[in-house]
Amino acid sequence: MYRITGSHDCTIRVWNLASFSCTNTINAHQGPITCLDFSDTILLTGSADKYVKAWSCVSYLQLGAMSHRHPVTAVMVTNLLCISGTCEGTVTFWNLESFSKLFKCRLADDPYVSSLSLSATQCYAAGTNGLLYEIDLLSTKCTRKLKGHSAAINEVQAGANRIVTVSDDQTICIWYKKAAVLSQPSDVELHTTLPVQVFQP
Repeated sequence: MYRITGSHDCTIRVWNLASFSCTNTINAHQGPITCLDFSDTILLTGSADKYVKAWSCVSYLQLGAMSHRHPVTAVMVTNLLCISGTCEGTVTFWNLESFSKLFKCRLADDPYVSSLSLSATQCYAAGTNGLLYEIDLLSTKCTRKLKGHSAAINEVQAGANRIVTVSDDQTICIWYKKAAVLSQPSDVELHTTLPVQVFQP
């Protein structure tokens, strides 16, 4: 069993969990690696050098690279889709067969994008400004911004029926997609709503 890490020393390391030893080191980027994600076949790494790079999960050879105008701060892979976020509030969608850009969405307020999650045809981008942004993949627009935190959101996970966010304000917000906060039709580009439940561990 293996784990993969990315570091500020610009390398990817592959670890054997049985022996707790590093089995592979890859000089991956020209700047600190800020984020990574992987599927069964593809590993994605994002860096302050303004690139997302794709790697084979078998050979660890580079498959392609996707250039950005700003440092990359969040990345995720699903099927043949890559989604990347930057420190200047852009979320970009990429085709992983051609490594070509599908579309880019610029978020209001230009937040530092700290985390990304995908559910059906909605992508959720967490900002260090405490807001959660909902991007509709069909219209390619940001349709909602959701406010439930008073400090930076560190992680977002979206499932079939709910979204969970955790924040520097020491709270966990749960957003139920069947509730009015997410299911009501929107006739404006952006609006602010509140989560259904807030927990403070």
